[in-house]
Amino acid sequence: MTAPAFAPRRTTGPVPGYPFVWRARDMVGQPSVTGGQSSLAAVSGQASTFVRATSGTAHDSGGRLYTPVHTQARWDAVLNSVTGRYEQTLLLEPARTNLCLQSENFGTTWAAIGTPTRTAAAKTIGDLVLDLIGDDTAGTLEGYSQVIAFTGNAVKTIQVHLAAATSGSVAIRLRDVTGAANRLLAVITWSGGVPSVAMTTGFQIGTPLALAGGVYLIEFQTTSVTAANTNQLEVYPATDAALSIANTGTVYAGGMGAYDAAMGASYVKTTTATVTRNAEALSYTALWPQQDSETWYWRLARPRWADLAGSLTNALYGASRGATGSRMALSFLAATRTAQVEVFDGSLAATAAMPAGTGGFIELLAQFALMKSTPKCALDVGAGLGAFSSAGAAAQTAPAATITLGDAAWSAGQQLAGGSTDLVVGFGLQTMATMRAVAQR
Repeated sequence: MTAPAFAPRRTTGPVPGYPFVWRARDMVGQPSVTGGQSSLAAVSGQASTFVRATSGTAHDSGGRLYTPVHTQARWDAVLNSVTGRYEQTLLLEPARTNLCLQSENFGTTWAAIGTPTRTAAAKTIGDLVLDLIGDDTAGTLEGYSQVIAFTGNAVKTIQVHLAAATSGSVAIRLRDVTGAANRLLAVITWSGGVPSVAMTTGFQIGTPLALAGGVYLIEFQTTSVTAANTNQLEVYPATDAALSIANTGTVYAGGMGAYDAAMGASYVKTTTATVTRNAEALSYTALWPQQDSETWYWRLARPRWADLAGSLTNALYGASRGATGSRMALSFLAATRTAQVEVFDGSLAATAAMPAGTGGFIELLAQFALMKSTPKCALDVGAGLGAFSSAGAAAQTAPAATITLGDAAWSAGQQLAGGSTDLVVGFGLQTMATMRAVAQR
């Protein structure tokens, strides 16, 4: 996979009239195999507080997986398809537990179906290892299976990393053995090393994400799991949706994930036990006094879950100031995936459809008006400002002096899943173009 350069680093320093300027490109530390940073201070000078008491994974600009330790934020490289350059995003996600054991090793815990072939650790991209598994017998279905101990019924996420070898068709299935039903059935075919996914049961999350060495991350959602039943994750290196036995061939497979969650997130590696990556958030002290009007600009990588049907359970908060009863926030509604801006107690809100995205990134702009008298808010997702919300009662208290990315202080579990590039707060009512210019300077 070609690895274009990162976009140039931007000019840093305080900007008059803009009390908070945060840009991922100006953070100290670049996505790399080693990861790391010595400072997360905002361009406007505010010191940071970063929270995540576990390790996690992200991708560098070469499409390799790397694993920063728990004291380090995760810089994820996202390709801007318009510019042809990778951009550094700060990856902030909710907690996830991978229930699939031995996520990179089909030689243990996984049960053989028939007599599949296996070459251990045949492909490595950074910290991710894939086995080469195969079906070499035309008269027998061959592959690997593992029983997954889900907690709670209904919506779950399955994750797999694959790279083409000699097989033309790979099947991933989540089988309810007790109920004799397929909860998920996906078939991946290859053309020139590029996968195409066909779903029989379940849903594909986003499109396959191209990584180094011809490896692709592919995620799925199933909405019908019964946790008390025996649910078996199956990988067949050479078959089709009918589980035909005539096919043979090999595929690189690994990075397997099974999550008690409705949306995918970054990969969590396991060996002999389940592993949890804790939720993370980044906060700054926001010392400027309450203004009568403010404008917020937020740019982020378009989330893989953006076009997924059905509720994602929790609201997806991206940027907020304050807490219960007194807050300003930009978020996405879990049930509909619409963008939302809200003010104070949450009763005043403006919404807009999820932006289509340009080059893999989306922009949101929120205007907060008449904050000291009859607060109201409006939202622009790239097609112009929508109508202001109905005016509310005069503010009783100003939002707390903390601005946060990736978490909602007033509601547990309300974290963003995705990578952000810019967050700018400006005084007065400003346009998308004006705020974008500050972010890009």
